[in-house]
Amino acid sequence: MTMRWLGCVCALAGCSSDIRLGGTAPDASVDAITSPFSPGMYAASFLDPQMAGCEGALAGHEASFAGITRASIGLVDGAVDFAIGVDQLTIAGAPIQAGFSQPSITLAPTRDRPEEIALWEVGVSGSFGAGPDATQLEWIGLAVDSDTAHKATGIEGAYAVVFMASDGTSYCNVVFGALFVSK
Repeated sequence: MTMRWLGCVCALAGCSSDIRLGGTAPDASVDAITSPFSPGMYAASFLDPQMAGCEGALAGHEASFAGITRASIGLVDGAVDFAIGVDQLTIAGAPIQAGFSQPSITLAPTRDRPEEIALWEVGVSGSFGAGPDATQLEWIGLAVDSDTAHKATGIEGAYAVVFMASDGTSYCNVVFGALFVSK
């Protein structure tokens, strides 16, 4: 499910980068991953406008998902706490409780392409309710771009939801930008 919204996340967060270790050819092994994030309190903001993309039988139905707003999916801005581990970032606070229906989430670096570890992400699957065009909200995710971990303007990321059609292969994703500014 992660790859379904990854393109939208990268477009919003500007998180694509090619980092090769050891010159022009990839190393035989990737150096150990360490968290670039700093622990502490951050102000979380979710940004408009949302961006929708649809695939399969739902291709071209993006307008049906234009009514999905931060409020309609329960996103709220507010204070969050970052706790770090060697290869994980745990985020807790009211915005996480509202957006994921759980008090905290733990992000880890993407393992799809180990040479590109800028994207740290988490996804939660479940049955979260009905959506437009006879779809069901089945996946919620958050990704942050570690390349922005020390930007003065904040850590950039994206919050995404995926609505699946009953055929199990057609879907629409709705993505909001996310910004975490150190307090």
